[in-house]
Amino acid sequence: MTNQKKRPRNELTKLIPDYVAPMELQTTTSTAPKPVKSTLPPPTWMTSKQKDFKTGKVTTPKTNTAGPGWFHMRPSASTAELQADLHLIRNRNYLDPKHFYKSSDKFGTFLQRGTVIEGASEFFSSRLTKKQRKETLLQEVLADTETAGWAQQKYKKMQQEKTAQAEKRRFKKRKGRK
Repeated sequence: MTNQKKRPRNELTKLIPDYVAPMELQTTTSTAPKPVKSTLPPPTWMTSKQKDFKTGKVTTPKTNTAGPGWFHMRPSASTAELQADLHLIRNRNYLDPKHFYKSSDKFGTFLQRGTVIEGASEFFSSRLTKKQRKETLLQEVLADTETAGWAQQKYKKMQQEKTAQAEKRRFKKRKGRK
């Protein structure tokens, strides 16, 4: 005990043998609990209509939610995966030649993406297997052989048309030189 430094003691160190209690509590801002942001919509008195003093127009402050009709849904974070899936949905007409889809509206900022869970009443043959399930919609479409084959055919056809037009232009240039 003579080799060790003498530590200041308080009441708890006498009661608990191996416990060394601090002499004073540290009250810094880093140890203080941080305020928790509420996920609830703002109260009605904050979102009430306001009248502009000069113009007399009634204005409502914009909120960052989809509104009470959509359970105050927040805008989702725009990631590269989400953007790729949205482009795929927007251009779904080009994925299958035998299906017709109405033109889709512009996607807003308030959207949610989820996973479809099949019911027990559905046949196993109509479900996707675990091997066929992918993380994103784009990966599922790329893994589908029929869709990939159709996309390759369309791409080849577009390339052939493009090269044919280029040859016509080249031929016209040669013809003009003579």
